[in-house]
Amino acid sequence: MIFDVAIIGGGLPGCSAALHLRQRHASVVLLERRRCGSQASGVNYGGVRQQGRHEAELPLARRSRQIWARLRDLVGDDCEFLVTGHLKLARGDEQAHELERYATMARLHGLALDLLNRGQLQNRYPYLDGEAIAFDASGRPHPFQITMRRFGRRLKVEEMRGSLPIRAFFFDCLRFDALSIADRPARERFQALAEAVPAALQIPRLVTSSEAAASAFYEAALAAGHEGLMAKSLDSPYEAGNRGASWLKIKRAHTLDLVVLAAEWGHGRRTGRLSNLHLGAREPASGEYVMLGKTFKGLTDAMLEWQTKELLARETHRDQWTVYVRPELVVEIAFSDLQASSRYPGGLALRLARVKRYRDDKRVADADTMETVRSVYAVTLPGALAAPPQASK
Repeated sequence: MIFDVAIIGGGLPGCSAALHLRQRHASVVLLERRRCGSQASGVNYGGVRQQGRHEAELPLARRSRQIWARLRDLVGDDCEFLVTGHLKLARGDEQAHELERYATMARLHGLALDLLNRGQLQNRYPYLDGEAIAFDASGRPHPFQITMRRFGRRLKVEEMRGSLPIRAFFFDCLRFDALSIADRPARERFQALAEAVPAALQIPRLVTSSEAAASAFYEAALAAGHEGLMAKSLDSPYEAGNRGASWLKIKRAHTLDLVVLAAEWGHGRRTGRLSNLHLGAREPASGEYVMLGKTFKGLTDAMLEWQTKELLARETHRDQWTVYVRPELVVEIAFSDLQASSRYPGGLALRLARVKRYRDDKRVADADTMETVRSVYAVTLPGALAAPPQASK
């Protein structure tokens, strides 16, 4: 077969070049010895940014950013691209002058950058912690996946504001009356929050030592469509990204008995062992297995050794990274929820899945089917992953 263009390397540049060449009706072959997009650029999408680019790069960066905003139209999926903004900090007068020069240059390329002094920064970005939640017409929280459609949008912004209204709720205060209180006990920060933010904008909170009261609060949160609670120690300081035992997420985990369809070879300490499991459920109408996701979480060293031996004994074929097997092993999988997905043929994907145990007491005929999966999705859909209320003791 003869092609107009051959591209060697299936990273982001290679895949992008192939896409745009095909849009121009060229015949293209893309050659990659591993999996397309499996290395750095496919894992983190590189730096999709405009600020901080060299002046020679800015025109391309500006054009690239416009293309990323149209991903769904181009490839049928937004590829989880999320715009979060970019702050660059000057640590002295010299750096501040350099930022001023850069901002002047960037404006010539249509990139408007705001220069903020300390006071303006504090006014624009309040020292509060909270969640943004989208609600449906009945007042129940949308799943996290739907809420995220509002973030980073450049197209149809006003339309989305009307169809998917979003509200902010706050649960912590880190600065009050120009003083940092992040290291103060939670009880003091909660009091500051009560003084700084109207009650209607605060996430519901219960302070109790009663198990019955805490249980009732938890059940009310679930009934309202939330995923559970955050339990916090009243003596704990604020620790961004490192909550430890002072902040505990309390929620119910769902489980399904699924069938192992394949497994990927592990990396690092798991090298030489089959690790990342491909999980699926049988579609009763067709008898075919439908993939629902992957996970390597929850596997002990003993389980890795056992499953490598058992899966290799059931191998049907393989590629460089994955061993495909006969669907004969049932595994119990715990997960936070199911979400709609265009990546899997069944239209659903497991979220935060982990292995609990292999079900050697079950035949594959006894594993959960896609009918069960869809019924679980219908139950968990109304409020999956909305911001949980707070409980303290």
